[in-house]
Amino acid sequence: GVIKGSFIANTDSAISSDGTIKSVNADFVANSGDNGGAIAGTDSTIGGISGNFIANSATANGGAIYKSGGTIDNVTASFIGNNAATNGGAIYANAGTIGNIASDFAGNPAGTSGGALYMESSVNADTNVVGDFLANTGGTSGGAIYMTSSSLNNINGDFISNSVAVSGSATTFGGAILRDNSTVSGIGGRFINNSANTKGGAISAVDSTINSINADLAGLLYEPRLFLAQFIKYPFPYVGVIEFSGKYFP
Repeated sequence: GVIKGSFIANTDSAISSDGTIKSVNADFVANSGDNGGAIAGTDSTIGGISGNFIANSATANGGAIYKSGGTIDNVTASFIGNNAATNGGAIYANAGTIGNIASDFAGNPAGTSGGALYMESSVNADTNVVGDFLANTGGTSGGAIYMTSSSLNNINGDFISNSVAVSGSATTFGGAILRDNSTVSGIGGRFINNSANTKGGAISAVDSTINSINADLAGLLYEPRLFLAQFIKYPFPYVGVIEFSGKYFP
Protein backbone atom coordinates (compact mmCIF):
# COMPACT_ATOMS: atom_id res chain seq x y z
CA GLY A 1 0.00 0.00 0.00
CA VAL A 2 0.88 3.68 0.26
CA ILE A 3 2.32 4.96 3.54
CA LYS A 4 1.80 8.59 4.55
CA GLY A 5 1.92 10.60 7.76
CA SER A 6 4.42 11.30 10.50
CA PHE A 7 6.46 8.76 12.47
CA ILE A 8 8.00 10.14 15.64
CA ALA A 9 10.19 8.44 18.26
CA ASN A 10 9.30 4.86 17.39
CA THR A 11 11.67 2.04 18.36
CA ASP A 12 12.59 -1.19 16.53
CA SER A 13 12.36 0.75 13.23
CA ALA A 14 9.29 2.83 12.44
CA ILE A 15 8.57 0.68 9.36
CA SER A 16 9.92 -2.82 8.77
CA SER A 17 9.08 -4.75 5.61
CA ASP A 18 9.99 -7.94 3.77
CA GLY A 19 7.11 -7.53 1.30
CA THR A 20 5.88 -4.82 -1.08
CA ILE A 21 5.16 -1.17 -0.34
CA LYS A 22 3.85 0.94 -3.20
CA SER A 23 5.35 4.17 -1.88
CA VAL A 24 6.34 6.04 1.27
CA ASN A 25 5.65 9.77 1.60
CA ALA A 26 6.10 10.70 5.24
CA ASP A 27 8.17 12.50 7.84
CA PHE A 28 10.36 10.43 10.17
CA VAL A 29 11.76 12.06 13.30
CA ALA A 30 13.84 10.50 16.10
CA ASN A 31 13.02 6.88 15.30
CA SER A 32 15.51 4.16 16.19
CA GLY A 33 16.38 0.54 15.48
CA ASP A 34 19.20 -1.94 15.10
CA ASN A 35 19.21 -1.55 11.29
CA GLY A 36 17.18 1.28 9.80
CA GLY A 37 15.86 3.67 12.41
CA ALA A 38 13.05 4.87 10.14
CA ILE A 39 12.69 2.19 7.43
CA ALA A 40 14.12 -1.33 7.39
CA GLY A 41 13.64 -3.43 4.27
CA THR A 42 14.90 -6.98 3.76
CA ASP A 43 14.32 -8.41 0.26
CA SER A 44 11.43 -5.97 -0.02
CA THR A 45 10.10 -3.88 -2.90
CA ILE A 46 9.41 -0.20 -2.24
CA GLY A 47 8.10 1.90 -5.09
CA GLY A 48 9.56 5.20 -3.94
CA ILE A 49 10.49 7.10 -0.80
CA SER A 50 9.95 10.82 -0.15
CA GLY A 51 9.66 13.07 2.89
CA ASN A 52 11.92 14.31 5.65
CA PHE A 53 14.21 12.11 7.75
CA ILE A 54 15.48 13.89 10.85
CA ALA A 55 17.53 12.56 13.78
CA ASN A 56 16.80 8.87 13.21
CA SER A 57 19.39 6.40 14.45
CA ALA A 58 20.60 2.81 14.13
CA THR A 59 22.80 0.85 16.50
CA ALA A 60 24.25 -0.94 13.44
CA ASN A 61 23.58 0.24 9.85
CA GLY A 62 21.29 2.74 8.14
CA GLY A 63 20.39 5.54 10.52
CA ALA A 64 17.34 6.46 8.41
CA ILE A 65 16.95 3.73 5.75
CA TYR A 66 18.30 0.19 5.68
CA LYS A 67 17.96 -1.98 2.56
CA SER A 68 19.31 -5.52 2.26
CA GLY A 69 18.42 -7.04 -1.08
CA GLY A 70 15.20 -6.12 -2.81
CA THR A 71 14.45 -2.88 -4.61
CA ILE A 72 13.79 0.77 -3.93
CA ASP A 73 12.65 2.63 -7.05
CA ASN A 74 13.63 6.21 -6.14
CA VAL A 75 14.51 8.32 -3.13
CA THR A 76 13.51 12.00 -3.05
CA ALA A 77 13.89 13.28 0.48
CA SER A 78 15.85 15.38 2.96
CA PHE A 79 18.16 13.67 5.46
CA ILE A 80 19.27 15.75 8.44
CA GLY A 81 21.14 14.57 11.51
CA ASN A 82 20.57 10.84 11.11
CA ASN A 83 23.27 8.53 12.46
CA ALA A 84 24.45 4.93 12.38
CA ALA A 85 26.96 3.32 14.71
CA THR A 86 28.54 1.41 11.80
CA ASN A 87 27.71 2.23 8.15
CA GLY A 88 25.29 4.51 6.34
CA GLY A 89 24.42 7.40 8.61
CA ALA A 90 21.40 8.17 6.41
CA ILE A 91 21.06 5.32 3.86
CA TYR A 92 22.52 1.81 3.85
CA ALA A 93 22.00 -0.28 0.70
CA ASN A 94 23.43 -3.79 0.46
CA ALA A 95 22.71 -5.90 -2.63
CA GLY A 96 19.61 -5.53 -4.77
CA THR A 97 18.95 -2.28 -6.62
CA ILE A 98 18.09 1.30 -5.80
CA GLY A 99 16.86 3.85 -8.34
CA ASN A 100 17.71 7.52 -8.64
CA ILE A 101 18.53 9.38 -5.45
CA ALA A 102 17.64 13.09 -5.61
CA SER A 103 18.08 14.19 -2.02
CA ASP A 104 19.96 16.55 0.27
CA PHE A 105 22.07 15.24 3.15
CA ALA A 106 23.26 17.37 6.07
CA GLY A 107 25.04 16.40 9.26
CA ASN A 108 24.66 12.63 9.01
CA PRO A 109 27.46 10.69 10.79
CA ALA A 110 28.45 7.02 10.45
CA GLY A 111 30.80 5.32 12.87
CA THR A 112 32.72 3.61 10.06
CA SER A 113 31.78 4.47 6.46
CA GLY A 114 29.30 6.48 4.41
CA GLY A 115 27.87 9.33 6.45
CA ALA A 116 25.16 10.02 3.86
CA LEU A 117 25.11 6.92 1.67
CA TYR A 118 26.68 3.45 1.95
CA MET A 119 26.41 1.07 -1.00
CA GLU A 120 27.69 -2.50 -1.12
CA SER A 121 27.22 -5.06 -3.90
CA SER A 122 24.57 -2.87 -5.51
CA VAL A 123 24.44 -2.83 -9.31
CA ASN A 124 22.70 0.35 -10.44
CA ALA A 125 24.35 1.23 -13.72
CA ASP A 126 21.56 3.68 -14.69
CA THR A 127 21.21 5.29 -11.27
CA ASN A 128 22.04 8.95 -10.70
CA VAL A 129 22.80 10.48 -7.32
CA VAL A 130 22.01 14.20 -7.27
CA GLY A 131 21.92 16.52 -4.29
CA ASP A 132 23.87 18.57 -1.81
CA PHE A 133 26.06 16.93 0.83
CA LEU A 134 26.94 19.13 3.79
CA ALA A 135 29.00 18.19 6.86
CA ASN A 136 28.42 14.45 6.73
CA THR A 137 31.06 12.33 8.46
CA GLY A 138 32.52 8.84 8.44
CA GLY A 139 34.83 7.21 10.93
CA THR A 140 37.35 5.80 8.42
CA SER A 141 36.16 6.26 4.83
CA GLY A 142 33.62 8.07 2.67
CA GLY A 143 32.46 11.02 4.72
CA ALA A 144 29.48 11.51 2.39
CA ILE A 145 29.39 8.49 0.03
CA TYR A 146 31.03 5.07 0.34
CA MET A 147 30.78 2.49 -2.44
CA THR A 148 32.20 -1.01 -2.60
CA SER A 149 31.61 -3.54 -5.38
CA SER A 150 28.88 -1.28 -6.75
CA SER A 151 28.08 0.80 -9.83
CA LEU A 152 26.35 4.11 -10.50
CA ASN A 153 25.82 6.29 -13.55
CA ASN A 154 26.53 9.82 -12.33
CA ILE A 155 27.12 11.64 -9.05
CA ASN A 156 26.50 15.38 -9.11
CA GLY A 157 26.15 17.96 -6.37
CA ASP A 158 27.84 20.27 -3.92
CA PHE A 159 30.04 18.44 -1.41
CA ILE A 160 30.92 20.86 1.37
CA SER A 161 32.74 20.19 4.66
CA ASN A 162 32.31 16.43 4.62
CA SER A 163 35.04 14.52 6.43
CA VAL A 164 36.48 11.33 7.77
CA ALA A 165 38.43 11.35 11.03
CA VAL A 166 41.12 13.98 10.69
CA SER A 167 42.57 13.99 14.19
CA GLY A 168 45.25 11.71 15.55
CA SER A 169 46.97 9.09 13.41
CA ALA A 170 43.94 7.22 12.06
CA THR A 171 44.21 6.07 8.44
CA THR A 172 41.23 7.60 6.65
CA PHE A 173 40.30 7.96 2.97
CA GLY A 174 37.80 9.95 0.91
CA GLY A 175 36.58 12.97 2.80
CA ALA A 176 33.60 13.29 0.45
CA ILE A 177 33.57 10.10 -1.66
CA LEU A 178 35.32 6.75 -1.48
CA ARG A 179 35.02 4.04 -4.11
CA ASP A 180 36.46 0.58 -3.73
CA ASN A 181 36.17 -1.86 -6.64
CA SER A 182 33.31 0.20 -8.06
CA THR A 183 32.29 1.94 -11.28
CA VAL A 184 30.91 5.45 -11.82
CA SER A 185 30.45 7.00 -15.25
CA GLY A 186 30.88 10.60 -14.16
CA ILE A 187 31.34 12.89 -11.17
CA GLY A 188 30.40 16.56 -11.25
CA GLY A 189 29.82 19.47 -8.91
CA ARG A 190 31.81 21.40 -6.33
CA PHE A 191 34.02 19.91 -3.63
CA ILE A 192 34.84 22.46 -0.93
CA ASN A 193 36.57 21.97 2.45
CA ASN A 194 36.27 18.19 2.50
CA SER A 195 38.99 16.40 4.43
CA ALA A 196 40.62 13.05 5.23
CA ASN A 197 43.59 12.09 7.34
CA THR A 198 45.46 9.99 4.78
CA LYS A 199 44.42 10.22 1.12
CA GLY A 200 41.67 11.80 -0.94
CA GLY A 201 40.43 14.83 0.94
CA ALA A 202 37.74 15.08 -1.74
CA ILE A 203 37.67 11.76 -3.64
CA SER A 204 39.43 8.44 -3.14
CA ALA A 205 39.03 5.63 -5.66
CA VAL A 206 40.84 2.29 -5.38
CA ASP A 207 40.52 -0.54 -7.92
CA SER A 208 37.68 1.48 -9.44
CA THR A 209 36.61 2.96 -12.78
CA ILE A 210 35.61 6.59 -13.23
CA ASN A 211 35.10 7.75 -16.81
CA SER A 212 35.16 11.49 -16.18
CA ILE A 213 35.41 14.08 -13.43
CA ASN A 214 34.10 17.60 -14.03
CA ALA A 215 34.33 19.35 -10.71
CA ASP A 216 35.69 22.31 -8.83
CA LEU A 217 38.04 21.23 -6.03
CA ALA A 218 38.72 23.87 -3.42
CA GLY A 219 39.36 24.58 0.21
CA LEU A 220 41.45 23.05 2.98
CA LEU A 221 41.76 19.52 1.63
CA TYR A 222 44.24 16.94 2.81
CA GLU A 223 46.73 15.94 0.14
CA PRO A 224 46.20 14.61 -2.33
CA ARG A 225 42.83 16.14 -2.99
CA LEU A 226 42.20 13.34 -5.44
CA PHE A 227 43.50 9.87 -4.78
CA LEU A 228 42.65 7.75 -7.80
CA ALA A 229 44.33 4.40 -8.06
CA GLN A 230 43.93 1.04 -9.65
CA PHE A 231 46.38 -0.02 -6.98
CA ILE A 232 47.59 1.94 -4.01
CA LYS A 233 51.08 2.44 -5.48
CA TYR A 234 49.79 4.29 -8.57
CA PRO A 235 48.41 7.65 -7.43
CA PHE A 236 46.63 10.27 -9.55
CA PRO A 237 47.11 11.13 -12.36
CA TYR A 238 48.66 7.81 -13.44
CA VAL A 239 45.38 5.97 -13.68
CA GLY A 240 43.59 4.23 -16.54
CA VAL A 241 41.71 6.70 -18.70
CA ILE A 242 40.46 9.61 -16.61
CA GLU A 243 39.18 12.82 -18.14
CA PHE A 244 39.45 15.62 -15.57
CA SER A 245 38.07 19.13 -16.06
CA GLY A 246 37.14 21.94 -13.73
CA LYS A 247 39.04 24.07 -11.23
CA TYR A 248 41.67 22.65 -8.95
CA PHE A 249 43.12 25.02 -6.37
CA PRO A 250 43.97 25.27 -2.64
